[in-house]
Amino acid sequence: MTAPAILLLVIAATLGTFQSFRDAVLRSSIRMQDWQAYTHRVLEGTAIPVLPAQSQSISASATIQSVEVTIAAIALAWFALAPGLGPARRFIGRAHVFNLLRSLHSGVVGDYVMWIAMGVVALGLTLFYIPGSY
Repeated sequence: MTAPAILLLVIAATLGTFQSFRDAVLRSSIRMQDWQAYTHRVLEGTAIPVLPAQSQSISASATIQSVEVTIAAIALAWFALAPGLGPARRFIGRAHVFNLLRSLHSGVVGDYVMWIAMGVVALGLTLFYIPGSY
């Protein structure tokens, strides 16, 4: 079950490293952003002009930083979710806090609407009381 997901992640990471692939994606995205040319293509059958575009190169430091963040995220997920790590789970947090939060989410649609409304009100009040945010 995890092998296809890992394979797709490896393919995505590998494809993103090739300059020619990034250039082709950039050209395609520029062509799709030109809505007038796309409208003429769909309605009249005219060709969309190919615009020259070159994507930015990826520096080695950016790649190293991305790999480090990914490894840290995987380590944190393993530390929090691996079976048999009872002390690790106690270190991260108490289970009764999560059980309390789970009990507040009943699965009824009205409850979720209420939680969304409360979140919007809390965000609005927070932004209202921050000076210069409105």
